[in-house]
Amino acid sequence: MKPLFKILFVLLILIGILCVGCDLVRYTGEEPPYPNKLSTKDSLAVRAILDANGLDTVKVHDIVSFFENSNYIASIRLSSFSLKRFVFSKYFDSLALPLSYLGLQNNQIDTLIIHDSINSSSANSYFTIYLQHNNLRVIPNDIKNIKNTLELYLDYNQIRTLSDSIVHCNISYIHVDYNSLCNIPDSIAQWITKNCRDSTWKTTQTCN
Repeated sequence: MKPLFKILFVLLILIGILCVGCDLVRYTGEEPPYPNKLSTKDSLAVRAILDANGLDTVKVHDIVSFFENSNYIASIRLSSFSLKRFVFSKYFDSLALPLSYLGLQNNQIDTLIIHDSINSSSANSYFTIYLQHNNLRVIPNDIKNIKNTLELYLDYNQIRTLSDSIVHCNISYIHVDYNSLCNIPDSIAQWITKNCRDSTWKTTQTCN
């Protein structure tokens, strides 16, 4: 083999080794992230939910996340949008799968509107609603229109009473710390203790 060919041969081997080495460095052993693709059905449903709440300039992609390794929306996050009310509309039922998480923390919400029956065909699915740090004084009777199994985080509001209708909802967990639930019937207080699983919630209430 001529010297030039030997040099070229050695160079090719070195290049091959370097290429393999680079691939090994780049490979982390983790699968690439799932390429979530928002369906037209879900995009239109979330767009309608946003529009019903006066958020027509908010982009759908900016406030949703997906179930793991899927193209189905799992959560909508609307924290710190200065909302003063929130409308639960029929468009929640237009999502391909029932929503599992709705984040409404750190707004100025004092009114919840729930005219439509939501997820009536998916009552066994869990729906977690985060409403901490808002201005809620009451939970409307229409909460019963949300048919899912509910987890409600209502801490840091101004809630003074809970209606009897919430007792008849399918509540898995409720958190009511730092409200004003001071003059409520014993039956409601016992129901809260049972469903928040923490009797110390009473000590956090602001009472005049």
